[in-house]
Amino acid sequence: MGAYSAVIATEEAKTAPDESVIEATRAAQNRLAREREGLRSSDREQIAAARARYAELAREVMAGLA
Repeated sequence: MGAYSAVIATEEAKTAPDESVIEATRAAQNRLAREREGLRSSDREQIAAARARYAELAREVMAGLA
């Protein structure tokens, strides 16, 4: 979620922000929020898989900012 917030902040700081980038990023944030709601703290495998997936996703998103 934080990586997506950085994308939005970077885009909004531009002289001519691309609203489609902002909208797509907010949609991605919403998808992640819904996925997070489906996680069960008692399911260790599910949590481990989510952590690995989200860590990789964060690296990919942040790499796009460089």
